[in-house]
Amino acid sequence: MDFPLRILYPQALLLLVLLPMTWWIARRSLAGLSAFRRVAGLGLRILIVAALVLACARLQWKSPAERVSVYFLLDWSDSIPNTPPSFRTDLLKYVQEACRSPEHQSDDLAGLIYFGEDATVEIPPSSGAPGMDRQAVVNTRGTDLAGAIRLALSTLPPGTRRRVVVVTDGNQNRGDALAEVEAARAQGVRVDVYPVAYTHEREIAVEKLVLPDSIQEGVPFKQRVIVQSTIDTRANITIYRGDVSVENIHNQVLKKGRNVLSIDGKVASGSSKVVAGVVDYRVTVEPVDQDDDRISRNNSAYGFTRLHG
Repeated sequence: MDFPLRILYPQALLLLVLLPMTWWIARRSLAGLSAFRRVAGLGLRILIVAALVLACARLQWKSPAERVSVYFLLDWSDSIPNTPPSFRTDLLKYVQEACRSPEHQSDDLAGLIYFGEDATVEIPPSSGAPGMDRQAVVNTRGTDLAGAIRLALSTLPPGTRRRVVVVTDGNQNRGDALAEVEAARAQGVRVDVYPVAYTHEREIAVEKLVLPDSIQEGVPFKQRVIVQSTIDTRANITIYRGDVSVENIHNQVLKKGRNVLSIDGKVASGSSKVVAGVVDYRVTVEPVDQDDDRISRNNSAYGFTRLHG
């Protein structure tokens, strides 16, 4: 059974050495009083000094529901630089330091999830700080932050104050992380983000492919491709339905910053290659000048819609 009291700053308890001094000084100053008043005065002064020391040590009553369980979600996708080699190691050190901070108590629980295109639990919530040796294997060719949050929510222990800390650059190309954050808050789970800061002088990244909830054979619809670029450049865009290329745009102008591209689409009526139901789409964006893009693996995104015949 966990002890219900906790002390945030135990080093402050060294001030308890003041109690004998308080007793000695007060005993001399109260010598002229009656025995009862002298004892009462000594006891009151000692209680005041002890209370001040405990206040400095931050003595707190901890109910079972105040035990914290936290999952650190560590972005290990290809968009996170691996040069210099210490960059990713520093991310792990941040997790370890957070687990050793005064706010993280010995009976609190911490777990670690690595994620890229998929997510894997490296360490379930447990006492102590995660180690530096990584065992989990994830597909690094994409970033599904939403899936990592879902995994954390499904495995955080009940009966604790649940928390999720996301260590990421925010470049997701699968799922809807914002929707998962709202779902976490609805369950009483706090979600914090530790942003990974870095710079790429020349980089193109597909943020997402946005499709209508449903489409109809023979009826045109809009496809939105959202692309981030660090420079003004040009790119070739290809949209696939399944494994079949259905739209090709050459020499599309990309401005520095966020580009929202609207592309017309349509499923031909009576097409034998398409079956009504859920249809998956994929978009790829390739720079005309390959020197304008450092990481090629973040140049695609996926989307789904429902086709009505």
